[in-house]
Amino acid sequence: MYDTIEFRLSKDKANINLLESVPCYLSDKYEVKGNDLGNVSITGKLKGLTVRVNEHNVKIVGSSLCKYYLGDNIQTLYRGDAERAIEKISDELHLPFSQSNVTRIDVAQNLLMKHKEEVYLPYLGQLQFYKRLEAKDGLYYNNSKRQMVFYQKVKEQKAKGNPIPSHLKKANLLRYELRLKKRLPKHFNMAEVLASDLYREEFYLNLFKQWKDEYFKIQKVNSIIQAMQPTGSTKEFTDYLAIIGLLNVGYTKAYKMIKEWQDIGAIGKKQASDLRKKIKALNEKPSLTEKNELIKELDSKIEEASLHYR
Repeated sequence: MYDTIEFRLSKDKANINLLESVPCYLSDKYEVKGNDLGNVSITGKLKGLTVRVNEHNVKIVGSSLCKYYLGDNIQTLYRGDAERAIEKISDELHLPFSQSNVTRIDVAQNLLMKHKEEVYLPYLGQLQFYKRLEAKDGLYYNNSKRQMVFYQKVKEQKAKGNPIPSHLKKANLLRYELRLKKRLPKHFNMAEVLASDLYREEFYLNLFKQWKDEYFKIQKVNSIIQAMQPTGSTKEFTDYLAIIGLLNVGYTKAYKMIKEWQDIGAIGKKQASDLRKKIKALNEKPSLTEKNELIKELDSKIEEASLHYR
């Protein structure tokens, strides 16, 4: 479940001279002077973890806790593994890293799918408070504090030249990550988020629930049209025809078109909002549409993961 975690341990908590003690435990070190006053920081490696140290604090940045402890991030790092991984860091750096502040948390799960990973992504639609972005390497949902990502895990590992277990080399492994990148204390309504919180059960369960809930907030595209029943309702008949038109145009393209109209001033903010609400309502109209099999499978994989999170 845990992947990239970033930590910051202050000099006050370490109670030692960080620049004198920490660098001797690192490999591939290099020194950076911050300014003319001679402020110095040293960056190095601790078995795959990137460690930065100056006189005020020591940080672990941009590093996979899962890869550090388990050897790769195809495997899943659960709560007990996180505790042992942090104990290992503490032992290797001779620092109380359980008391370090956590500044970023990525939670992720690999989902073994029936079909190629990319076929599921077009049916993941809009998400309130996020900007949806289709990229070559996957599908992103971005806002100022969080990011959600869906991508092909085996393809990513091959591109990086990382070894892949033989039983997964031909697998359709869809990776879903929730990345909490800023202001974690405010996000969790806590004074501070410590490394020891990562293996505290209440915190862990809450985090996994967020991973699951954020997925289910995504508007799914229902690509199956139910058989139209005879109707004398003009509205129901025109809604049915509108759904056919949306499927031909594509839901994502329709949303982009509305945004372009708003950007050039052809329609106002309220008009754009009303049009998006209309698309959403048509997509979710139970009498006319039905969830497609790809989304049913993906939903079930997320639910299945939530039963085996420990």
